[in-house]
Amino acid sequence: MGLFSSRQKRYAECMAPQWLKIANDCAKIVNTTKNPKTFFERHDLLVEKLRALSELERYVKFSGQKPHAVLSDVLRRKSATIHDFIDRYYVETLSKINDLKTTKAKQNRAESFYNSLTLYSDRIDNENVRYYTDLYSWLLSMAGDR
Repeated sequence: MGLFSSRQKRYAECMAPQWLKIANDCAKIVNTTKNPKTFFERHDLLVEKLRALSELERYVKFSGQKPHAVLSDVLRRKSATIHDFIDRYYVETLSKINDLKTTKAKQNRAESFYNSLTLYSDRIDNENVRYYTDLYSWLLSMAGDR
């Protein structure tokens, strides 16, 4: 038992810094990206690494907030984090629509906004689905104006 625990401790001490770096990088990207694929992939990876780090808590001493507490916070705030992402993506899309010349190009950009979020609708709560659907309607109305 002692040898097995010793190996686990060495493994944990080796992996924890790497997983912590990945989790921190993911958190930064989740909070800044304007790309749906990147957002959802990195949010998943963030949760995965925080779960793994939580398992290492009995072997490794962490400074600051413990991984299980950070994981709990990330999961609790998931809806708000998605809402913030949708806002960033909407502002970016609106900016691009305003730079386009034709109504068709503007409508296509609005469609792209909606379709790219719809790919992840099974991972988005109903309130945020309604939110991005409303924003899509607004983008379409903006696309029709000249």
